[in-house]
Formats: sequence, C-alpha cells, structure tokens
Amino acid sequence: MQSIPVARVPTLPVGASGYWSLWSVRFAGNDERQVKYLPIYIKPDGSYFAPASNRIWDVLCSGTVEIISGSSTAKNSDIYQMLRFVAEEQGKLVFEDMLVDYKADLSEQMDKGEYSFAARKRAIERIGLPEVKNYRLRQLVDEQLNWSQQINEKQHVYPELSLHIVFEIKG
Repeated sequence: MQSIPVARVPTLPVGASGYWSLWSVRFAGNDERQVKYLPIYIKPDGSYFAPASNRIWDVLCSGTVEIISGSSTAKNSDIYQMLRFVAEEQGKLVFEDMLVDYKADLSEQMDKGEYSFAARKRAIERIGLPEVKNYRLRQLVDEQLNWSQQINEKQHVYPELSLHIVFEIKG
C-alpha cells in the first residue's frame, strides 16, 4: 500500500485535520460509460463532511495547498477502509441518480426507435410489388430484432468505484 501524503490547506480552520480523497463513480455496461467524481473528506474518527469535501477539492484545483511531508503516520489500511466505506455509501446515491437519468434517456431512445420502425413499416407496406414489400419487411424485422437486442444489452449496467488520490489534511 502506498504512503499517504500530508497536505496543509490554509483556508481550513486551524486544527482541522482529516483525510480527503477523490473517487470516481462510473457505471459500465455494453458500450456505455459514464463517470462522476466524488470528493470525500473524513475526520480521523471516520465522520464524513460533504461541504468540506467540496471545499477542499476547490482549494486543490486552485493550487493553494502545501505538501508538508511525503507520508502520513497513520495506518494506511485503516484510513483506506474508512474512506472506502463512506465512498461506497455516497457513491451509491450518485450511482442511483446517474442510473435514473440513464434509464430515462434509454426509454426515450426506445420510444424513438419504435416510432421509426413503425413509420418505416407503414412506408414499405404502401409502395412496391408484393415480393419487394415482403423482402423489405423481412429486412426491417431483422433490423428491428438486432436493434432490440442492443437496447436490451444497454439496460444492464453496473457500478464501478475507483480511488484516484488521498491526502491527510492538516488545517
């Protein structure tokens, strides 16, 4: 396990200390990949602070953080487990929000696809010789079956939670 760098964040109150980490919440499936980032800040006792998580992330992005030393004196596996526990809890909420949006988008794709196939079927049935109509209808059925299988595969997604960085924070 790698060592955890210790950083000082000048905008935090003096004496504030804990552990900050950045996680990505992804859902993956057939060919779908979406990601959201989840900052997690916990005190040494494991209590989670959402506002501080985002505040520290903003400070890190602005570049006003000082690296104090190369490694924390705490036991890394315990810190990782506390951070992972909180990230899984918070990540589940993020994943559920992502999934609601994804399923709504997928439903819209299904509606549009079904409408398109129905319109194409009506057009095929109106024009042409019976043999040509039957050939085109068979092609359309095959295409619709292939499309339907792809949509069904897209419905199966699963979450991924990945840790990107951890800091011990000293205020």
